Amino acid sequence: MQSAEALSESCDRFARLEVRGFSPLYDMLATGISADPEMLSLAAHARSGQPAPNLFLAAAHWLLLKGADHPVSAYYPSIAGASTGDGDPYPHFRSFCLEHRQEIIGLISTRLVQTNVVNRCASLMPAFASMALRSNGQPISLVEIGASAGLNLLWDRYGYSYGDGLTYGDAASPVQVSCTLRGSHRPPIPDVLPPVVSRLGLDLNPIDLNDPEATQWLIALVWPERGDERELLRAAIKLSQTDPPVVIPGDALELLQNVCKSVPQDSTLCIFHSHTLNQFSHEARARWWEIIEQIGSERDIWVVSQEIERGRDHAAVELTWIENGVMERRHLANCDSHSQWLEWLDPETKDKMSDNEPV
Repeated sequence: MQSAEALSESCDRFARLEVRGFSPLYDMLATGISADPEMLSLAAHARSGQPAPNLFLAAAHWLLLKGADHPVSAYYPSIAGASTGDGDPYPHFRSFCLEHRQEIIGLISTRLVQTNVVNRCASLMPAFASMALRSNGQPISLVEIGASAGLNLLWDRYGYSYGDGLTYGDAASPVQVSCTLRGSHRPPIPDVLPPVVSRLGLDLNPIDLNDPEATQWLIALVWPERGDERELLRAAIKLSQTDPPVVIPGDALELLQNVCKSVPQDSTLCIFHSHTLNQFSHEARARWWEIIEQIGSERDIWVVSQEIERGRDHAAVELTWIENGVMERRHLANCDSHSQWLEWLDPETKDKMSDNEPV
């Protein structure tokens, strides 16, 4: 179990750096938990290696979505339609959690934070386009780490809007991703998206999109105020159910090398991950880069990443590649954690190697 001090810091960071400005309810709840020894003791049952604030809040949300009756539900727009509760929601939330203590322990000790934020494709897609411009023009073979349900593997089946009439992808798709561009640079997105010839995900516990309980957990992970994100998720789930991506269960550090050997040699191998390495230990991150370098010694490889930078309130979108055994990296863009905005950087911006420290 994590110490109360570590959990308190984690909840405070979650409030300040992740949900502030996006989920006022979770901001207040996480801040309250961070200063409440009894609630921290409850949150300490969270599964090892998982971000406890996300897991704890999702467990309570899950119970409420399934019909648990309590006054705190009035503060959840996902349940009440709008926040109709008066005053501070935290005392009600605290009461609910303590009343459902055993159910919450059962959830947070066994579940995983497997968000499948479809809107993150708004920052991943330009990175794939940038990769296609730099690579040899071959079609792309995708391998996603921490794929959850694998919905972001289907990024080329979605439509995209960046404001000011900038639209790309499939305009007829039921999944329409929106993002606001910041800054003076524009991402190099072609009119026709690069073709994908194979797609495969790796996850410790893949989400079965035909399992109602599993998809309900995905929805419970969406912050209560994010109605647009919830509807986007539902649309992507429906689209994918007719032809779901393959997501292999298991540890990516154990499976990745063999998986990459199965990728067609006449395609551009692209491994990608979003908000995944933050759940890796220091040792696992070191091992991750060892594996990437090993694969890169055998064939050219490209890695697209979107990960929160330690101590900052935004994520970095990076492109790393190994061609002919030589590794390079570009810091392509900054974005918020759910890609509501994207700031594309100068295409020649270079960053030193980071180890994707957890926030």
